[in-house]
Amino acid sequence: GACVRKPALDPDAVFRQATVLRQRGDLPQALALAERGLAQFANHSNPEWFWKFRLLKAEVLLTQGNAAEGSKLLQDPLSALPDSPELRSRFLLDQGVAEYWLSRYPESKRLFDESLQLAKSHDLQLLIAEIEFRRGATLNRLGDVAGSESDLHDALRIARQSKDTYIEASVLGNLGFLRMSAARYDEAISWFSQSLVLFGQLQAKVSTARVLNNLGQCYTQLGQPEKA
Repeated sequence: GACVRKPALDPDAVFRQATVLRQRGDLPQALALAERGLAQFANHSNPEWFWKFRLLKAEVLLTQGNAAEGSKLLQDPLSALPDSPELRSRFLLDQGVAEYWLSRYPESKRLFDESLQLAKSHDLQLLIAEIEFRRGATLNRLGDVAGSESDLHDALRIARQSKDTYIEASVLGNLGFLRMSAARYDEAISWFSQSLVLFGQLQAKVSTARVLNNLGQCYTQLGQPEKA
């Protein structure tokens, strides 16, 4: 029995499970699954799955706030990836996210622009929504509030058409943050409340906590301490 070879994992099932765990905020478990998948394809036996799990691991690390470690997985040249527009666009997207968390906003925007151009040229709608959601945050940091607003609303439209609840909830939260930053607290509460419902449906506890905190700040500013 000890000599029987263990069956290989189903990479698609593991990838989807790790993605759900990351969205819910169960980051140690998501990281463990990403590393498990990466180990199976460490010899590049399937380059596409190798890069999928490598990017997923980087995304989990970035979500943890570990931009330095996450960015180490994103140092290869774009040409090192398989000739897959979706993979290459996501690679550029993840690089942009890493630059954002390292506070290098102009470089972050450049990478998002390149990623978006590639995604649009191949009509990768969900990826377009995610890129615009991420770029919206960078544009806000660069002082381009109108550009940020435009990106977020387009991302929201695509997310709703595609029925991607996680991206929709994330975009709604960012639209609330824009209003809160502009001291438009009543409007911010409306956006945050919509985001809260969706994150609750996803059992995304970390994101739910973040939205609740923002709602509390809005109610504080409106002089409603009990709601806060």
